[in-house]
Amino acid sequence: MGQVLDNISQFADEIRADGVEGDKLMRLTDGSAKRLRDAGVVRMLQPKEFGGLEAHPREFAETAMAIGAM
Repeated sequence: MGQVLDNISQFADEIRADGVEGDKLMRLTDGSAKRLRDAGVVRMLQPKEFGGLEAHPREFAETAMAIGAM
């Protein structure tokens, strides 16, 4: 799912900037949630037959760790 990580990297600055607000809200900001959705993160574990990317759980975990490291 290199494409998903590439998509996320385009939004890295915005996701980082939303971090302080997200901490205050104790949840993802609406903007960050939309960016992650648009990048394909939400569909990573969804089966292809239902429009997902059907990624391996390890790829999803690596993507989640990369997002957390931003």
